[in-house]
This record gives sequence, C-alpha cells and structure tokens, in this order.
Amino acid sequence: MKSLQSPMLRYMGRITRCLHSMMDMTFKTYQFQRGQFVFFTRICEQPGINLAALTYACKVDKGTTTKAVRKLTEAGYVIKKQDEEDRRAWRLYPTAKALPVYDQIIAEENRQIAMCLAGFTAAEKAKCLQMLQRMSLHIDAEWKSMK
Repeated sequence: MKSLQSPMLRYMGRITRCLHSMMDMTFKTYQFQRGQFVFFTRICEQPGINLAALTYACKVDKGTTTKAVRKLTEAGYVIKKQDEEDRRAWRLYPTAKALPVYDQIIAEENRQIAMCLAGFTAAEKAKCLQMLQRMSLHIDAEWKSMK
C-alpha cells in the first residue's frame, strides 16, 4: 500500500473547511448560503467583474458561479449589468446593501488570520505567505490546464 508523502494538504483542507464553516455560521444572518461569501467578496473587491472571471477567481465551475450570483442578486447584494461592449456578457456590482456587510466579512477574515497566525513571528508570517503564494501559482497552472 502506498503511503502519503506529507499530510500538508490534509492540514490545508482542514483549515479551509473550518474557516469556511465558521464564516458560514457567522454570516448566516445575511442570508448567505454555504460558501457564498467567497463570491460576494470577489464582487465587492472587483466591481464590474464578469461571470467568467469570477468563476476563474473562485476556482469553481460555471454552474456554481451562476447559482451563487443568482442567490446574491435575489438577496439584494449584487446587481447584474449587461456589458456595453459584449452584449452577451454581464458585469457584477455590489449594491449599497452589500458594502457594510463586506466590511464585516473582512473584519472577520482579519480576526481569523490573526487567530491562525497567533504566536508566529513577523518573519514566519512572511515566509508562510510566500510559500502559500508559490503553492497557489503551481496549483493554478494545474487547474488551468484541466479546465
């Protein structure tokens, strides 16, 4: 039987699942369903993003993005505007209702970052970020080749 070379991905998965679960519980009062805060934050950070770019940024399939955007639109957090140059495309924008919620999500993400990195030195934090960025580049290339 083969053995796992490193439990690193298992730890990364555990951290991701825990953080997403905590975010889902924290922001349930805003009518977010599982994982929608990820789409929500990208739209707030990149007003005018189109569905294809949002799908790529969130590393999901088109159907998942479409469903999440529909629910965010129905909840009054996002508006869709037809692209002026490409009438087939839609641009996504946060509503006035979205902006205070976005600030609360960022505050919670910052709290979670501080919790995760408690006891790390500034050098350890910088090294951790550098390594995660490199890992992200590698997996991004692999993900892109599979899509």
